[in-house]
Amino acid sequence: MGLTEGRYCPMARDWLLQAHPPPVQPRPQRAQQARARHPGHRSPCAIRRCRRRARPPAPPHQNLWVVLLTAPSARSSALNYLSRRLPKLKADEDITSMVGHDLGLMVRAFAASLDEENLLVRRGIMDILVQSLPVDSLALKKRSSEDRLLLMKATVSVVLRRDLSLNRRLYAWLLGSSESSETQVAYFCQTGLGLLEETLKVEMSDATSGERETRPYKIFISLLEKSEIGIPLTERLCLDALRDLK
Repeated sequence: MGLTEGRYCPMARDWLLQAHPPPVQPRPQRAQQARARHPGHRSPCAIRRCRRRARPPAPPHQNLWVVLLTAPSARSSALNYLSRRLPKLKADEDITSMVGHDLGLMVRAFAASLDEENLLVRRGIMDILVQSLPVDSLALKKRSSEDRLLLMKATVSVVLRRDLSLNRRLYAWLLGSSESSETQVAYFCQTGLGLLEETLKVEMSDATSGERETRPYKIFISLLEKSEIGIPLTERLCLDALRDLK
């Protein structure tokens, strides 16, 4: 009997493997055999690929609304990013793919930022409204009445700041981009007049004693300085304002 008979010999095993290597199955064939043995099984790589294809891409600006709403110290940085990356949108364009499906969060973020004491933040928000969310935009029309009133209330309150740059941006948002006075009045009566009237009526009816009682009337008087806004608004709101003062 030889020395290696009945014993495990690594050298003999290596020699046999080199002389007669086992057939190597190609990768597709091995994958097919694995699927045949386990019909319901998927490899981790295949599962990750399916998840990436099924998962919708995250909106690029979704988290910025949370920053604007909850982090006042970071609002300037967030607005700088938005002013550079948020494209100019048309009124009938769907913006959910860029700003996210939670448009109510975006409206509340804008309203909170317009109440900011920092003048640059308020100017930045007004620029974004003029550029990407005009008063006749499809996204704003689809919002609830509560969200639309909240945004209009926060927007028109900038006239109380007595800042010409804010007033100019507000007029551009309410009157549109046309230079013609007749076109501006027609645009305002068609798009923003009803919402502005309803906003001021709600504030006048809900006003209590003190500064809050005079706030809607101060806004109303300040808007009279712009004839394209003041004349149509007076025709719709003057009698209600006098009635609430009694």
